[in-house]
Amino acid sequence: MREPARVLLTGATGYVGGHLLDALLERGAQVTCLVRGERDHEAAGRLRRVPPGLRVVAGDIGREGLGLSEAGRALARDAQVVVHAAADVRLVAPPEELERTNHDGVRRLLAWIDAEAMGGVRFHHISTLAVAGGIDPAAPNRRFSEADLHIGQHFRTPYERSKFLAEEAVRAWAASGRRCHIHRSGHVAAHSRTGAFHGGIATNRVYQTLRGYLLAGAAPRLEGATFAFSHVDTVAAGIAALALYADAAPGAHHVETPHQVAHDELVGWIRRSGHRIELCDAKDFEAALDRAEGDHPEEVRLAAAWSLLEDRNIRTDSSHTLAVLDRLGVRFTAPTPRWWASALAWATESGFLPRPDPAGH
Repeated sequence: MREPARVLLTGATGYVGGHLLDALLERGAQVTCLVRGERDHEAAGRLRRVPPGLRVVAGDIGREGLGLSEAGRALARDAQVVVHAAADVRLVAPPEELERTNHDGVRRLLAWIDAEAMGGVRFHHISTLAVAGGIDPAAPNRRFSEADLHIGQHFRTPYERSKFLAEEAVRAWAASGRRCHIHRSGHVAAHSRTGAFHGGIATNRVYQTLRGYLLAGAAPRLEGATFAFSHVDTVAAGIAALALYADAAPGAHHVETPHQVAHDELVGWIRRSGHRIELCDAKDFEAALDRAEGDHPEEVRLAAAWSLLEDRNIRTDSSHTLAVLDRLGVRFTAPTPRWWASALAWATESGFLPRPDPAGH
């Protein structure tokens, strides 16, 4: 009989963190969640559910000593594995706020691990493929593998820069021989079976763009453009499998789907769900946005801004991670029209997307 791995998890109230908690528990881990709150019972109340055996301690990565009580400190420092999923995931926000959580927070957590002399702990940091930033469009397309970080990139949003700085902090800490793992994903998409997303849908670039399309009744024809939808439950399963696999080699992992959906094909899937939307050239799309802006100024301008954002000019290489995950029994499924219909239905019922026109296509 193998003793259950003892895991300290931050960020369990978030989208990825909540699914990661489920995945860790399903694999038999003994999990202690560090959740913001003044008292442990207040912290537990912020979780979606508290199954038997789950331990919750009140704390905050924004405070020295993580704001832990003596009892909470004893539970937290018992961990063999620390999984850090807490983050500010707003793409556009004041840089100082993003860095306070994403950069300073991880440094404070690492300092706490050092102070507690948790020498053998395995540290897993949830990052993002957005740390690749962007490369000059005039330059050759740049490959970004698990081994890369500094590739001469520039950052398109403050969020990207804050997560890049966090990775630098983790890598510097790992340089002295500590066992560190970094997990990067791109667009963490709706659940592979239910299509459910999360309460932060209004801050998600893909859904913001989609809402603009639906309000305008039009989408630009973008031949060659693709979407990579990494289902949240599969992302969580992959990270959990790597976190609980004691022999996993330290380093960065790209927990990212290998499947791509063409932009124009995705618009066809939207039409199949009952929405009136037409593919058109750039000029007609701009005219459609102008017509919709009078009734929906903020939503349309936001979608227009994303449509103008430059291409990253980055080609992600996830081949090593996908091979490891395959051996661990975790595989991404390809998005389907049925899954996309479920995702649209969930976003519609949440009130974020407009309902299909009964007289639609």
